[in-house]
Amino acid sequence: MGYDVMNKSDRLKAAARIQKAHEKNVEELFWTKVNKDTESGCWEWVKGITPKGYGQFHINSHPRKAHRVSWEIHNGPIPNDSVYPFTKCVLHKCDNRKCVNPDHLFLGTIKDNAHDAVSKGRNIHGEAQPTSKLTESDVRTIRMLHPETPLSKLAEMFPVCKRTISLLISRETWRHVK
Repeated sequence: MGYDVMNKSDRLKAAARIQKAHEKNVEELFWTKVNKDTESGCWEWVKGITPKGYGQFHINSHPRKAHRVSWEIHNGPIPNDSVYPFTKCVLHKCDNRKCVNPDHLFLGTIKDNAHDAVSKGRNIHGEAQPTSKLTESDVRTIRMLHPETPLSKLAEMFPVCKRTISLLISRETWRHVK
């Protein structure tokens, strides 16, 4: 019987079988790109890597982070927050961005991810940040000059925008500089 003459129930069953077969093929392909033979216990992604160092796996031409795919293979879909969709993160206990071992992964929020980075000393701030245009010395000088020098003049002197100057003066940024 052809697909076009099936009743709705049979079409849904056929679609589910096709989806299941596709998922099995995706999963088989996924594991061909993983090295489980590491001393650390990490299962490292050995194919495409994002600029930030995470494994990248394509499903139907859509790039996905490999550790998120691994989580979904082992635990099902990543749940969404009802108020803020797509805010669930898959975090690494091992801090190895290439690791897809489900025992090394756990769910958290964006806030949990930020706290995890801070607690493990992975947060880069100040002049260690590769895109920083200012040094700690610049920040001290700006704060010293500020009461007498307008923000626009400081922004000209240290080629950054007035908002950057305002944030560092109010200590919303560069808090670590005394």
